[in-house]
Amino acid sequence: MKTLLYLAASLLGGLPLASHAQTTALPAAPHFYGGVGVYSSTNQNLGGWYGQARVPVQGVVGYQLRPRLAVQLGLAYSGNSNSYAYSLFYGSSYPSPPVTGVDYAGTYQERSTTTTLLARYGLTRKPTHRFQADVLGGAKFEYARYRNTGTQTTHDQAVPVVTAYESPDTYTQPSLSLGIGLRYRLVSRLEAAYDFTLDLPLTHRDYYINRLQSTSTLSLRYHFNPG
Repeated sequence: MKTLLYLAASLLGGLPLASHAQTTALPAAPHFYGGVGVYSSTNQNLGGWYGQARVPVQGVVGYQLRPRLAVQLGLAYSGNSNSYAYSLFYGSSYPSPPVTGVDYAGTYQERSTTTTLLARYGLTRKPTHRFQADVLGGAKFEYARYRNTGTQTTHDQAVPVVTAYESPDTYTQPSLSLGIGLRYRLVSRLEAAYDFTLDLPLTHRDYYINRLQSTSTLSLRYHFNPG
């Protein structure tokens, strides 16, 4: 989350230097826009994952209904896998029975998606200005699938016994979202955008009771010609 904040501050802080370029305003009539960017939330965070890099990405499709009102649908995704291998030994040191060793080797996988539906309402009085601020409101639905597969090898017999195992699990969470968005027009129809929302879960697991979550995105968006 902090990484996205630093990127947004650096990007938006340097954008006024581009204002000297000659550009035209975004289309005023109803039109579609689309974009792609880096995503980070409480459950699908940007950063490390079991020693590996984790960079969720989000695609956005929106429709500008009026100069200050738009609705947009976003889909964020991240996928990770991590291999492991370790051994456990059972048996007391005194008296000294034969020690039983068990080897575990496998892969832990995670696949996460977040679907977001937001309405954007412009707070800036003039939609023709390069810099725009929006209030955001809507809902999101998070889904994650976990899968732990591997083998267990027991060495308590003359011939080791190998047993395969698999333990799948899923996580779902609908939430209500409210936040703010910042946009800056780079050139005609192309803008940089940073969105931040606070998310209130509608259902809870024990460790998420009464816990307010958050989401940040940093993206580029292109506005298409009105149809």
